[in-house]
Amino acid sequence: MNSQLVAFIEHLRVERGLSSNTISAYNHDINCFILFLGKTPFEIKWSDVNHEFITRYLFQLMSIGLSDSTRARRLASLKTFFSFLLEDNIITNDPTEEIKSPRNTSKLPEVMTLDEINTLFDFVLTNKTKEGYRDFAMLELLFATGIRVSELVNLKISDVDLNNQRIRCMGKGLKERILPIHENSNIALKNYINKYRPEFTNLRNEKALFLNRLGRKLTRQGFWFILKNYAKKLNLNYNKIHPHVFRHSFATQLLHGGASLRHVQVLLGHSSITTTQIYTHLTDEHLRDQFHKAHPRSI
Repeated sequence: MNSQLVAFIEHLRVERGLSSNTISAYNHDINCFILFLGKTPFEIKWSDVNHEFITRYLFQLMSIGLSDSTRARRLASLKTFFSFLLEDNIITNDPTEEIKSPRNTSKLPEVMTLDEINTLFDFVLTNKTKEGYRDFAMLELLFATGIRVSELVNLKISDVDLNNQRIRCMGKGLKERILPIHENSNIALKNYINKYRPEFTNLRNEKALFLNRLGRKLTRQGFWFILKNYAKKLNLNYNKIHPHVFRHSFATQLLHGGASLRHVQVLLGHSSITTTQIYTHLTDEHLRDQFHKAHPRSI
């Protein structure tokens, strides 16, 4: 169980860019549940946890006098954790799916507006170095496909098909996706691959697409460091600008443009459409904003 928790914490830190305090809270909440499971007379794997375990745990929290807000936070942490396990094919069913929170504490994912994205991209393009062109290609690809940063850094040269404008992505659980990329992203990739990537390395056996200054495969931590530097230079909100925000923004913009939820689910590589449904709340909010701006009787 601990190995999955370690992977989850790393996911929160690197891919979602959460603060250390928030990560500590998640770690605490999941460990409390693990302690609860440890009191059972037999060994339990995550795949053994079902709806009954969750309801018994929540009843115990209520019986010892924990507040609604604390119980809601514990459940929210479990929902996020089991969603992660489902995406990683550790479990086949989410035991928290039908369980409602003691109160509505759901938080919508952060997204960037198109203006914010264009401002960031324009700024990266002012960096007329091989690193700048690499960074621009990475950001274009993230926003063009919605892939996770772990999937981005694991891409190989052979995964890119410039002629047909698509990439091959290996997601969680070794599930392969073939994703289309638009013309701007294709141009940025072609420029990086043909002109600037050779400047990073003389190693013929290096298959990774994106390389660090030593000519080796760029890591998730390396990408996060690069993104934080750009955010700092632009005085952008650190809590909003993190690797996963491009994935959220990609999904939201597709739904704004009329794509179906099922289409977005396939592109993101979600095992369950319930994971994708969070973005419908963002588009509902967008529709309300547009309604109030456009309706002649709206104040």
